[in-house]
Amino acid sequence: TQPPEAAKSAEVHKRFQREIALAAQLTHPNLMTALHAGLDTNNVLYMVMENVDGVDLQSMVKAQGPLPVATAVDLLTQA
Repeated sequence: TQPPEAAKSAEVHKRFQREIALAAQLTHPNLMTALHAGLDTNNVLYMVMENVDGVDLQSMVKAQGPLPVATAVDLLTQA
């Protein structure tokens, strides 16, 4: 999201909408799909992404500790 004052800028809003339109066209197993974007009632730009089941990296590291180098490299390569 953007700070409310940034959402007031027509240029920021246009750029955000362009980026969302481009993101919605991307299809890849390692990317979440952008589903919707807009400006909420508080003048905050937002984007809705698909929900992906699984564990996020921060939770994984908290639960398991530092990852083995090979696993970390594999995850970074995917990202």
